[in-house]
Amino acid sequence: MPEIGQKERRRAQILEVAGQVFADLGYPRTTIDEIVSRAGVARGTFYLYFKDRRSVFEALVDEFFAALREAVHTIEIDSEIPPLDQLRANLVRSTELARDNPAMLKVALDQAAGLDPELDERLEAFWGAVLELIESSLATGQAMGLVREGDAGLFAVMALGLVKEVLLEWHDRDDLDAEHLAGEILRFVGGGILTEYAR
Repeated sequence: MPEIGQKERRRAQILEVAGQVFADLGYPRTTIDEIVSRAGVARGTFYLYFKDRRSVFEALVDEFFAALREAVHTIEIDSEIPPLDQLRANLVRSTELARDNPAMLKVALDQAAGLDPELDERLEAFWGAVLELIESSLATGQAMGLVREGDAGLFAVMALGLVKEVLLEWHDRDDLDAEHLAGEILRFVGGGILTEYAR
């Protein structure tokens, strides 16, 4: 029987390979046989950790979201770090997470929606939780006078749409600089696309 550390490493290996297979083939065409073949493990080993294809996918989504939650820190009013710098740091960490997990990003943003009702429900819950996190941060920003008054829920939808599209276009680029990207997103969100003259 493998030791705990070895079991955790084997599970992580299967998850990493599964994420790449989902990204390469899409959810409908991904099979357990393909996952175990690429991972170099026996089918029985796979079933020690996961009961089916969906359970692997759900584990990937759960771990990605847990990492995203860890990357996004609550903005603290009393911190020595200015709030805008805290926001920039959140964007940098989130962008680096996306850059370092391109397969999961592709699966979560581009491949899995609309494939089956249970999977859609899982993804909807995932993105709903992300929206809640953004909306809460925006509401805090409004209370601090950093974010304009308005519908924080609608602002959250727009912000998430912006970040999703940017990451989908940029995640596989060799020149992706998280600091630059975070700065440009903040510049755009802070000032919009209209000049003071136009407004």
